[in-house]
Amino acid sequence: MERRGWSSVVVAAVSAALAVPLAIWALVLSGNFWLQIALVLVPLALFSVVFVSKGRIGHLAVPPERALAGIAHAMRASLYRVTEETGSLTVRLDSVSAVKVLARPAADGTDVYFQPYATPAGWSFIMISFFLWSLAFLAVPLILFIFMEARGFARDRIASLTTGGAQPPAPLAATEVKALLIDGLSEGNRLASEAYEAEQSGYHDWLLLALLGGIVTWGLVFAWTFTASAEPDFGRRLEVPTVIAVAAGTMVTVLGGLVVRAALRSRLLRLKGWADRLRDALATEAGSTAPREHLPSSFELLSEAARQLPEWLTSLRRGGLSRDPGTWLVIVIAGFWSASLFVGAASLAVFAPLLAAVLTLGGFLLTALCYLLYQRWRRRVDSERERTLSDWDRRLDSVRTSMDQFLRDL
Repeated sequence: MERRGWSSVVVAAVSAALAVPLAIWALVLSGNFWLQIALVLVPLALFSVVFVSKGRIGHLAVPPERALAGIAHAMRASLYRVTEETGSLTVRLDSVSAVKVLARPAADGTDVYFQPYATPAGWSFIMISFFLWSLAFLAVPLILFIFMEARGFARDRIASLTTGGAQPPAPLAATEVKALLIDGLSEGNRLASEAYEAEQSGYHDWLLLALLGGIVTWGLVFAWTFTASAEPDFGRRLEVPTVIAVAAGTMVTVLGGLVVRAALRSRLLRLKGWADRLRDALATEAGSTAPREHLPSSFELLSEAARQLPEWLTSLRRGGLSRDPGTWLVIVIAGFWSASLFVGAASLAVFAPLLAAVLTLGGFLLTALCYLLYQRWRRRVDSERERTLSDWDRRLDSVRTSMDQFLRDL
């Protein structure tokens, strides 16, 4: 593990060792209401400071687009997963932390900044901690870990690319094809890996539903057999329904798990295989590993991956909750309160019709909010799909054109 990683782990471990006992004491042993509120406000303030603030990395004497392109290529050549956006790019560091690199125009070039960021898994943990407000303080170690990782990476890896205002070396004419192949393989690996992670998240969700189905079956079978039993001995009356309910619940869980495995495992293995193939090819093209014989060329692999791209994008769309936890968390919360308001309105319709009407209006407003958020998310996903397909076609055309030109110049 790099020194940066060790320091991040130490900071997170120390903060966890302090945060967990403090949270338990404040929530369980202490009746101080204001202290409990502070345990929510302090993590929220830390969250705002860490993820809103930006740190300056350096200066490049080139336009912002070229600066970001050079940094993105350097990160991809180092086998990092990079997501490019307008005016910024996001570099994934590990399963929970990432760093956003921003380029801002300056008088004689571009100022480069970094901003701590999180992966969907990291955002999910943080938001769930805040949603369960009594556990908000448990997000502090992760927030500090992400901050330390992002700051260390920016200083160790990105700042060196801006030393003296220099630009990360642009590909020479003879190596332009290689640079295009590295960028294409890296983007393919990112898409395949994210599709695999989205499907894996859905796979685990379905397994959890199978487990919950087994638990519900256990409860229903136990209640039915216990109430239907005419056994006079209470112990015997309790023992037999328990055995039958456990057997029924276990059977439902196992059968549900087998159905989920049969339906999704082949797709998971296929996506994982593509992610590994593209990463291996990227490592070979970047010089990290020695070339292996009897493998397709990088261009052939990219051409073959282009036919898999629609399936990957479909998997990414199915994994909406894991890829965009913020939007879906708001949708789930709004949907929950909308249903609660409708239930409350129905129960008060006879006794307090005016209040029931207000609750019904609130329920419709929250339902409309859910619909608008979903449509906004859907438009963004559709736009991302079209842009990804267009960018992929452009990359292949650029590689093909550069290869033809290179061969003609030989």
